[in-house]
Amino acid sequence: MKNVASEPTKKATVVCFGEVVWDLFPDGPRLGGAPANVAYHSVVLGQHGTLASRVGQDPLGEQTLEILGHAGIDVSLLTQARQLAQPTGTVQVAFHNNDPVFTIDPEGAWTRPDWNDAWAQAYRTADVAYFGTLMLAWQPGRTVLEHLAHTVSPACWRVADLNLRPPYDTDEAIHLVIKHANALKMSEEEAARLATLFGVTDVAHWLVHDRGYRAVAITRGHRGSVLVTPEGRHDHLGVKIDTSQGDAVGAGDAFTSVLIHHWLRGSSLEQTNHAANGYAAFVASKRGSVPEIPATIRQAAQGQR
Repeated sequence: MKNVASEPTKKATVVCFGEVVWDLFPDGPRLGGAPANVAYHSVVLGQHGTLASRVGQDPLGEQTLEILGHAGIDVSLLTQARQLAQPTGTVQVAFHNNDPVFTIDPEGAWTRPDWNDAWAQAYRTADVAYFGTLMLAWQPGRTVLEHLAHTVSPACWRVADLNLRPPYDTDEAIHLVIKHANALKMSEEEAARLATLFGVTDVAHWLVHDRGYRAVAITRGHRGSVLVTPEGRHDHLGVKIDTSQGDAVGAGDAFTSVLIHHWLRGSSLEQTNHAANGYAAFVASKRGSVPEIPATIRQAAQGQR
């Protein structure tokens, strides 16, 4: 991870709650986890990215703190487990038709987060609270989500990424996310699951117009994405890229980070969708979830001309 962000006059605070893990690729380990990835890309795009999670008291935990801090991510909410039985989390990553397949270690320290006064203070002033479903497979994660939902201000963007990962993709976790989020990013496969679970035809329309969501994004891989807000809908056909030297790991997290940047700015649907697709495509063309971002790519994602 390397922070290449410029220094804006005012930084929004994006607090990312959830897993921080080492992805064990065939060619070696890389630091990742969706919340850590979103915190990284938020910093790159000019926000104050904070990671609320837990690592072990082990060499991987120390490396995690060092790498995240070097990237400019606020690690003040990243606690270390005292029990040796709670190591820093790891995920085995394999590929099927260039799509990543994840095998998650359920004993990682991140599965046992601690709500504390520092976390409460951070969420009281957060502009964005980001979370997903994976952490909610464990009771400590569900407890933290309930706390943060009752702590953030009414103006806070509560941005969720469904990010369903079997066997932890429980209906209970989905219901909790839908209850506490006010903006949602999901894949078209995940949208189909929601449609069945809640008995609706158009999930995005239902979330925005019936449940009062501020925004919904549905990604369609190389075929782009659709954004829906109370102001309307915009379809993007995707960006053609060469993925022979890259992988899809973290592209969705990069996409979400750009959504957050433009939602905070109040950008148009078209500008938001275009910027998010372009940035995610660049990340997919590289190996790993947090490649170094050239200034031209960052500026395009930020909407700079």
